[in-house]
Amino acid sequence: MALKYIKKQKSYVYQQSAGNAKHRMLIYGDAVDVTDTKKNGRTKVKYGVIPAKKGWVRTPDLVSKGFLEIYFLDVIIAGGIGFVTYRSQDFKKLYKGDKSKD
Repeated sequence: MALKYIKKQKSYVYQQSAGNAKHRMLIYGDAVDVTDTKKNGRTKVKYGVIPAKKGWVRTPDLVSKGFLEIYFLDVIIAGGIGFVTYRSQDFKKLYKGDKSKD
């Protein structure tokens, strides 16, 4: 399976390769595992964490190149903690910063 990403503001996971029955909405940048199975303009995908769910996404809504994700967490409790994590296209952690005051 190959990893692809949603390129539209929102897209849906359909229960079947045809029809309008949806069971999940995906948003820009969400990652899915795609299979080689394509029917009716849709691609069969696995998405989510354990247990991974299966469904169909419109093929034009998928793109191969991922996006940079940046998470900021700033908690100020008795001195303060700053935490930043950057993730690359293939979900590898690039940098993790942690700053605490004594």
